[in-house]
Amino acid sequence: PDFTYVWETSRFDPITHEAAMAIHFRFPDKSRIKNAFTYGWRLWSIPELVDALHDAGFSSVKIWWAEVDRTGEESYEYLETTHAEQCAMWNCYVVAAP
Repeated sequence: PDFTYVWETSRFDPITHEAAMAIHFRFPDKSRIKNAFTYGWRLWSIPELVDALHDAGFSSVKIWWAEVDRTGEESYEYLETTHAEQCAMWNCYVVAAP
């Protein structure tokens, strides 16, 4: 695309996990759109999602974690895992099946 998007966490409460997020756009001509999209929600932890899916009746819940190379860039290759290392940024899928 001919733009860069910036994802900002403008507010996060570590006790309630309530968060405010925004997406901004930057263009090659140096113009930008601030707060193109804004969101407010409760950020659920992975263990909370896994528990909720099991409580909802899903028998199989798996975590697929994005690999990160030595420079910190995502490879967009996802591997099934049950543990991950601390990192500044991460991406995963929580996948459930009956």
